[in-house]
Amino acid sequence: MGFLSKILSALASAAEPTASPGGAEPRKVSEFEGIVNEVAAGISRVVRVSYSGDGEVSVKFRSGSGKSTWPALFRFDEQTGDFTCHATYPDSGALRWFGERVRDRIRSLRVP
Repeated sequence: MGFLSKILSALASAAEPTASPGGAEPRKVSEFEGIVNEVAAGISRVVRVSYSGDGEVSVKFRSGSGKSTWPALFRFDEQTGDFTCHATYPDSGALRWFGERVRDRIRSLRVP
């Protein structure tokens, strides 16, 4: 195999999804998770996002001072975007911003 063929072969295999350990298929990100990740990436105070399934999202926010973090738990209706939230600081602007942006993105995708 020539040099160029080896490079092309390596690039092609790198582009293919690989199975996770144990032979399971790689996990695909759902449309909902994609929206949440995109919104979270645009909010500097979001430190971490994790999913528990069925529209439940745990978010860790950085405090205004940047010295600490605090948790929030969102429950989104993945069809309508409606949500509830339980958080240490329920009046936080970052909290409202996150929930409303996710809701708005879900609703924009569901418009006929």
